[in-house]
Amino acid sequence: MWRSKRIDLIPAFATFGCCLFWALEFGILVGVGVQVVFILYNAARPSIVIDVRDLHTTTRTKYLWISPDRALTFPSINYVRNVISKAATTRAESSMPVVVDCTHISSADFTAAKGFKALITDFRNRNQPLSYQIWMVMRRANPPPPASCNWPEPQQIRRSK
Repeated sequence: MWRSKRIDLIPAFATFGCCLFWALEFGILVGVGVQVVFILYNAARPSIVIDVRDLHTTTRTKYLWISPDRALTFPSINYVRNVISKAATTRAESSMPVVVDCTHISSADFTAAKGFKALITDFRNRNQPLSYQIWMVMRRANPPPPASCNWPEPQQIRRSK
């Protein structure tokens, strides 16, 4: 456990310590509680990749590319919105276009939609372009072999003006 993920030692030592100095049942409950707190914190703070990219090599037009790595739900949307807004104002100087890559977002709830709506409003008030990149992948019950798959091109980009 020491070489794989050291943060897992915290619930282990909390459980061991509570079991040793308190009752066994309470020690197990403390360990489960600490692990649940870690899981909830991880769900509320998805990792976000932020990068300044060139649109074309000849024009040297740059844009800010932002990619969250997992589903956006109630606990994580405020964090994601704050990170995107902060990156757009500091790294993009409030003039560079921002592209939010939504390919890794597997699901989103109603609060995520409201958060994206508020994000669009913020960008409109700053007169900064914001785009959402969504790649649609068709899945079938019995997919053909990979050599004969006709996957759609990743060209669906929605813009807010």
